[in-house]
Amino acid sequence: MHIFRETNTFTFNATIDGSNASINYIFVSKGFRNRNIARQLVNDFINKAKMLGVKSIKLDAYFETLGFWQKWFTINPKAQVIDNHRQDYHDGILYL
Repeated sequence: MHIFRETNTFTFNATIDGSNASINYIFVSKGFRNRNIARQLVNDFINKAKMLGVKSIKLDAYFETLGFWQKWFTINPKAQVIDNHRQDYHDGILYL
């Protein structure tokens, strides 16, 4: 199940596949930040995933957003490496 919600305020993209899920992308427009919109989107997704029997949610967390994601997810402190190049993304997982 692919979940995609987009408004002038935010974009949220996630996937639920059986007992696994992932948050692929979340963006809140600059003028609407610090209003708990992203937090509510993530909480709603987590609750929906729990209702559907999901066991874990994965994400690639951009380095500058780690503080936000650490409220829910365990973040790998080592950045991803692709083709021997260090990325600005870290793997995160939440077990439900």
